[in-house]
Amino acid sequence: MTKPRLRRGFGVLAMGALALGSLVAVTSPSEAAVEDASSVGGRPGPDILYWDPPRAPQLENTGAWKADPILVSGTSAYRAGEFLYQDFLYDDSGTYPDEPERYAGNAADFVEIRVKPLADATAIRITYNSMLDPELVGTTIGLGGSQEALPMPHGARAVMPAQVFVTVHGATADAVDALSGQVLGQPPAMVDLKRRQVEVRVPYSIIDPRGREAVRVGAATGVWDVNEGGYSKSGEDVAFYNVAFRYNQPLSHWVTEAQDAALAAGDLSEFFALVDFTKLAAGVTDDSAVPTTGYMNRIKASHFETVQGRGIDSVGGTVRALGQFYCDDTREGCTYEYAGQLQPYWLYVPPVTLPPDGYGLVLDMHGANGDHNGDTSETVNDLCRSVVCPSLAAAFGGSILIRPLARGPSYFYWGQAGADVWETIADVMRHYPIDAERVVASGQSMGGCGSYKIAVQFPDFFAGIYPNVGCVASEAWVTAPGPALGGTASETVRMLASLRHVPVMANNAIADPLVPVTQKLYSQVELERLGYRFDYWYFCDENDGGCSHSEYRGYTVDEFALWASRLAPPPSDPPRVTYALNSVMDEARYGMNSDHAYWLSGLTVRDTANPPPAGQIGVIDVISHGFGVGSAPANVTNLSAGTGPGTRTGAYQRHTKTWGDVPTMALADRLDITATNVATVTIDPVRARVTCDATVNVVSDGPLTVTLLGCPVEPEPDATADAPTPPAQQDMPATGGGMILPGIVVLFALARRRRGRGTGR
Repeated sequence: MTKPRLRRGFGVLAMGALALGSLVAVTSPSEAAVEDASSVGGRPGPDILYWDPPRAPQLENTGAWKADPILVSGTSAYRAGEFLYQDFLYDDSGTYPDEPERYAGNAADFVEIRVKPLADATAIRITYNSMLDPELVGTTIGLGGSQEALPMPHGARAVMPAQVFVTVHGATADAVDALSGQVLGQPPAMVDLKRRQVEVRVPYSIIDPRGREAVRVGAATGVWDVNEGGYSKSGEDVAFYNVAFRYNQPLSHWVTEAQDAALAAGDLSEFFALVDFTKLAAGVTDDSAVPTTGYMNRIKASHFETVQGRGIDSVGGTVRALGQFYCDDTREGCTYEYAGQLQPYWLYVPPVTLPPDGYGLVLDMHGANGDHNGDTSETVNDLCRSVVCPSLAAAFGGSILIRPLARGPSYFYWGQAGADVWETIADVMRHYPIDAERVVASGQSMGGCGSYKIAVQFPDFFAGIYPNVGCVASEAWVTAPGPALGGTASETVRMLASLRHVPVMANNAIADPLVPVTQKLYSQVELERLGYRFDYWYFCDENDGGCSHSEYRGYTVDEFALWASRLAPPPSDPPRVTYALNSVMDEARYGMNSDHAYWLSGLTVRDTANPPPAGQIGVIDVISHGFGVGSAPANVTNLSAGTGPGTRTGAYQRHTKTWGDVPTMALADRLDITATNVATVTIDPVRARVTCDATVNVVSDGPLTVTLLGCPVEPEPDATADAPTPPAQQDMPATGGGMILPGIVVLFALARRRRGRGTGR
């Protein structure tokens, strides 16, 4: 299993400790805390990225079943005597009865179907995405073939070629002759409610497929009316919600176009598998039908499931509008639209030779009202497949491109929607060799907003970001100008200081009605003020609706691979760390604890009550003199204009800022800290290339506790004897300002520390 590598640096260290400015306390953690901080605080990205894979009962085997699931939707495989079909998630079509506590809005949704020959029967196992009451869902399986499509039983109002129809609802099953309708028997069935699985065993006396190389199998599922003893669905349409064995489906929206057409026509003949029972008898493993490159939908297990199936995306019965992204995730209030534990995501694996250090990874977050398969517009999806996606995947000589569902269309990557992004990244890294030093966050519209958000929270994980028409308020300004709908703390423009080591490439149309160009200008002005690197494109293409909300649509994709090729690996141990922490975005319950970056950890905000700029967001800047280098100077911003690049982009203006050469400076065992609204920080002296005896110079607007990791305190009574005692020190309020005396800079010595486990070498 591949995980992000912890990139660490070491150096030669020396000298003593002083503090300058505000009230500062330097402490040493216990041995247990040292272990916790070194294992948690020092890792790139959030904690959830490093959690063990969650247990998913739906993916577990019991009894006769042994094979691992495929987890690539729309595919089949033979594995150790079992035939497996993996369906798509949330591709059930139709309106369920208005009883979410019974149907979960998702009861008739296949996850997987398996077939296995036993000594006296053919075992068939069905796994559902949701199962609250197994008696409310029925599945009819067509076994064998027929010259024409035949009516499926129990009021299904659909036809399918078959020799025998086996219908199972809950722990009850029956088998009928497909041509005559004669009842052939009642095969035994069993329900595993915990695993949401139903198993039926069809005796060979009913149908015997042994020794046959191509046995036709079809299946469809729908709501079962217990009182009427048959299928139930409003209207006169086909009673089924989900049809299995759908191969080669276009990955557009929820992959239901062909299914919907077949259900509307009432003929399910096109969806079936030909199962080779000779392979099953021989225990053959054959994954040849499972793709290894190209576009696909994968399935992963999440750590979170508040409710099964589809949640209730509302509070007080009112469906949330675009931009009202917050979901409190409670059974009584809002639950995420796609709330189940199993979650789908889209990915593209380029057909290239595996790069020596593994694939790069490009995270492409979807826009508002979209999903993991992209825009609902087939034109846009075609452009992705033909132009944009291959261009993005060309980064770093070959990158896997991924798009999470994020629990629904418009949650702006907060809460479980944000956690879904990181769970998707973790899942990809478990299944593919990924170079953790070549990761780029991107996205369009809302996804562009999200790329800013996750990068300012976890900058040490990314080599760069590429937001497309993305806002810097972590959610859209539906009208401009106006306040951010999530409040001032959602304005990621206030946190761009975190991107010191994360170059930004971005674009925006000058007349975008959804993400006003002022959003991009605000972020450019801030990056300019900070002296950070950026490559900003402002375009106007008269062939595309007059400079509108154009998202990727070909803009700058010709340049993306070139820009990515110039990205340096993200430094694990940079000589200077600047980080903006946001108490509102620190969602530890979802493993997204944005309290660390590079060799800083244990960061907390002092004032969490007042809105920015006074509270909620803190900024810290720490310079280590142990590297012998300073900060690269910012070059003058270059302005250019033209048409292109390539043939897909109209007129553009381009603003680019780069850095000059990194200067050298004298080595010293010294840390310079500047902090605003920060209460605590832990510094790893090994990675910062200083010792436990380092000089610590601090300028802060209030009390700040600095902890040097692994440096036990050994008090020396005389250490502070000559230092003046600030008269306000004892009564310093928790949110008070620095200790300022007229015309005096207050210095006081700190207790000298023994060299401990954190000492460099």
